[in-house]
Amino acid sequence: MPAVPSLLLVDPDEAAREETRRLLSVAGLAVVAHAGYGPEAVRLLQEMRPDAVVMAARGMPQRVEAMLERLRRAAPDVPVLLYGMPSFAGRAMALGARSCLPDRPGDALVEAVRSVLAAEGRLRSADGALPAGGAVLAVVSARGGVGKTTVAAGLAAAFHARLELSAVLIDCDPYGGAAALLPHDRGAPAVLPPSALEEAQRLAGAHDWVVVDTAAGLREEALRALELCDLALLVTTPEVGALREHGRAIRQLADWGFPPDRLLAVLDRTHPSHTAPAAEVARALDWEVVADIPYDRRLRRLAGEGVTPVLAAPSSPAARSLLRLAARLAGVGDPSRRRRLSLPPLLAALLRRRGGAV
Repeated sequence: MPAVPSLLLVDPDEAAREETRRLLSVAGLAVVAHAGYGPEAVRLLQEMRPDAVVMAARGMPQRVEAMLERLRRAAPDVPVLLYGMPSFAGRAMALGARSCLPDRPGDALVEAVRSVLAAEGRLRSADGALPAGGAVLAVVSARGGVGKTTVAAGLAAAFHARLELSAVLIDCDPYGGAAALLPHDRGAPAVLPPSALEEAQRLAGAHDWVVVDTAAGLREEALRALELCDLALLVTTPEVGALREHGRAIRQLADWGFPPDRLLAVLDRTHPSHTAPAAEVARALDWEVVADIPYDRRLRRLAGEGVTPVLAAPSSPAARSLLRLAARLAGVGDPSRRRRLSLPPLLAALLRRRGGAV
């Protein structure tokens, strides 16, 4: 990414567009091109390949939706940040917008743009953490009830059934929720018991992805998964208590020597009241959020039916968000440059802190 991030600004209101351009420029963000809705915006996106698109939602929702879809199709790897029309936020996230703001308050927009750009950079920095063969992905959380298992099962299903990659899931959660969401008759990947964790790296030699659903909290089992993994996803909701605990977990992992380029934060909106912007969550965590999974009222029903939305409702907002995250993870980096990084023994660090024998 260049020293000064480049942006494409899309807004049908020319006067408002110029005002936003000045706001972003003063903040040190380079608006390299701007346009209203229509083919000109798509052409500029394809020619300029900016680091991100900042788009205003104005007019009829159908028109906003059509423009957003055209931008996403033209350059699916370029994140789009949308502001305005708060009633459209859920639909925008389902269509692939990386962040949505209810309006264009100056500082909030600048912060949101920087947060999206930082998250993109963190995803790209995960390049060197992936090995030459398959990868072990640990899905962890500092507390229960944040949707960790939903994310783990959804990603495993996305890798296996939607991206047609070889994937397995190791279910280390004592409540066994992941296995219940991946029925074999729906094309789900194989689910292995906790005893398979010690074979995770060997399994990665035979599969593209080995997803590990850990128990909630940074206990011994979760730390062992972190010790063996190539990448880790820390799943949180935007609730104040959850953010406090997960921020503390990030600092603990840093103290224990976990490489920062291998830890990615995922925001999971498990309740309709979870409306805090991703940029606010990133600020509370002091860590970039690489994926924002929107609230989806169908999840509770599908969980009761024993299937992940990625398999049962692939067009739902949550399923599409999980599929996008899986695709980003699967496409990170140049395979010829991938390498496995050594990781200090986190479990030993925990035992030392507790005064136990190593």
